[in-house]
Amino acid sequence: MKTKFYFFRMLTLLVLAGLTFGKAVTPVGAAGANDDFDTSTEITSLPFSVVEDTTAATAAMDDPAFPCGSLDAGSNTVWYSFTPTENGTLYVNTHNSDYDTMLAVWTGERGSLTNVACNDDYVGETSALRVALTAGVAYYIEAADKNGTGGNLDLYVNFGGTCADGLNDENNLPLFTTRDNQDESNSGNGDCDMDDYLFKTDENTPIEFTINVPYADGLTSVDLFLLAKDVDIGEIDNVYFNGNLAGVLTGANEEWSTTILSIDPAWVVQGDNLVKIEITDTGWAVNVDWGQLVLNGQPNGDATIRSLTTDQPSYVAGNTINVTIEVDGPLPTQQLRTEINLRNETGAIIAGDTIDHTITSTDEGPVDDPVVASLAIPANLASGAYEIQAIVYDRLPNLFQDSESIPAAIYKKQTLTVRSAGAYDGHILETSEKSNKGGVISPTGSMFYLGDDASNRQYKAILSFNTSALPDNAVIDKVTLKIRKAGLTGMNPFLKLGWLKADIRRPYFGANVKLAASDFQVAANKPAIGTFGKTPVNNWYSAVLGKTAHPFINLKGTTQFRLRFTLDDNNNRRADYMKFFSGNYKTASMRPMLIIEYHVP
Repeated sequence: MKTKFYFFRMLTLLVLAGLTFGKAVTPVGAAGANDDFDTSTEITSLPFSVVEDTTAATAAMDDPAFPCGSLDAGSNTVWYSFTPTENGTLYVNTHNSDYDTMLAVWTGERGSLTNVACNDDYVGETSALRVALTAGVAYYIEAADKNGTGGNLDLYVNFGGTCADGLNDENNLPLFTTRDNQDESNSGNGDCDMDDYLFKTDENTPIEFTINVPYADGLTSVDLFLLAKDVDIGEIDNVYFNGNLAGVLTGANEEWSTTILSIDPAWVVQGDNLVKIEITDTGWAVNVDWGQLVLNGQPNGDATIRSLTTDQPSYVAGNTINVTIEVDGPLPTQQLRTEINLRNETGAIIAGDTIDHTITSTDEGPVDDPVVASLAIPANLASGAYEIQAIVYDRLPNLFQDSESIPAAIYKKQTLTVRSAGAYDGHILETSEKSNKGGVISPTGSMFYLGDDASNRQYKAILSFNTSALPDNAVIDKVTLKIRKAGLTGMNPFLKLGWLKADIRRPYFGANVKLAASDFQVAANKPAIGTFGKTPVNNWYSAVLGKTAHPFINLKGTTQFRLRFTLDDNNNRRADYMKFFSGNYKTASMRPMLIIEYHVP
């Protein structure tokens, strides 16, 4: 099922409600010197907060084009500059502004600026950015009007490294919290329980933070997104929203995974909403990075999933699912982070993968730039109906863009191992060189031979397996034939007679299952369906049969194989053959074996 989202502009509602978010401001009046890049206002103390009238502000001819929003230079631009003394994260927003703002952060020189981050319409028509900065680099913050009138710009700027920096909740964006802003006593101060692995016994658990909701009226649906790492199968981490149990975290082992929980709109309040995550077992640990809310199914982004496909319609547990996703967006370029999950019917994540990628668009439309994710299916996963889930975020602020799910059928791998039936296998010696007709047979020996004798006659062998234990609806996935070396006469035929090949026939080569001289030359259902490796492992030679052999595995009775070297003899008038244990050998573990991996739909 695909979920599409559309923008929700709430600026008018915010203005009517008279929300101020409790932020101290410094009125400045009409736009002044910072109307131009060369005279930008330098930010020297943090947090920085200002209200500036930009109705008289202009735009310079060389103001750079915004790579987001209208894709032009905007109007009524004003500039601020900031040079951090240490690495950290910059937070900028215009959330109480009364016009349609765009925000960008730049580095470089006038006329050749490089964009670091850009945002348009984060909440309603206001903007917000969160971006990593490097110590000693000068950064320029540009605020512009998208529509050309300007207004009262309400700008907030802060910067910091960890939750211990004492940064307040202004560093988090409305509907999105990535910095710890709450503790167990609800003091409004973070206790460093986000972005860190925590156990139940750690003193700063449970994990708690608040998410600010600017307006809570008219909500019909609310989804809580939580990004957490290393949520193992069987781990239970309860999630509470304003004291109500919303569900549990889910995720893939050692992966960053998104849990999406449906929240009752009646639980949501205007202002701060408390999210609490309780680790219920002392043996588990979890790392929570951020939480964000999506109201009425409306994200803060333009990227949408064009297609989501898998390389097969069904899979066997233990194999890999290759998922191809194509994402489109209106921007010339956009950096995305796409999370791909395998989920069961309850929504629990079984396996996951995350890909950072860039999408592009031209005047002709989006460019084809698909990416592929690989999901390793646990070998012990039960058969059933599963789904592939894709979640797309803008890479820098991790803002949700789009999601989609498609079904995936997975079947549990089963294995049948069968030893050859000694009463029906053995070797056949050619009647004469180049006759290609069987002569003397050896149906009762404890060993069978492959190679040639002193008269340059070829040895072939027949192996017979009862494969009727397979279910009638079994789907064969892999077949391996193994034989064990018992001895050698003369030179190694693997070095002189080429490759050892296997032919297949269902149910048997002759008129009945018993070994017969004519089995030497009877046509196979499929010749050369397997090639044995020339290097044994613990004296075992193995051949993985090609998929063309699978239809000839008999689900109701006998399956026979004929083994032969590609060269019938080496013309040296010497016996050169290898001995292998047959189905008559006294020790069953030494007998030839057929290993069939299959699944039942």
